[in-house]
Amino acid sequence: MKKALFTLLIMTISQLAISQTLDSLQGTWRFESVYHPAGEAADSSSDKGVARMFASMAYEFKADDEATLSLFNKEEEEGTYTFKAKKNTIVINVPGKKVVLEIIAFEGNRMAVKFSTMQFWLKLE
Repeated sequence: MKKALFTLLIMTISQLAISQTLDSLQGTWRFESVYHPAGEAADSSSDKGVARMFASMAYEFKADDEATLSLFNKEEEEGTYTFKAKKNTIVINVPGKKVVLEIIAFEGNRMAVKFSTMQFWLKLE
């Protein structure tokens, strides 16, 4: 009986931890700047070019697993998203494509993500 209660407690705590992470993802996240890991030097001319290219990048995550993404000044695309806690990734599925964001850092209303080979800071509106 104690083992069953312990297992139930662990499952509940795990579920609450994931829910809190999912709740903190909800909202609209917009490109803020290029992310540079500790020890990596910023290249201001390259960063400015990347910032111009991705200035319109935004991801909206809704409570019902629906997502809207906007990339490269194109029309918004609607789809669904899944948060994969073990891999610390967000997988967005829109018709014809899959976008994978690897969460590198999470600081309040800012989230650093890796998208393809690029790394960005996104800011929650």
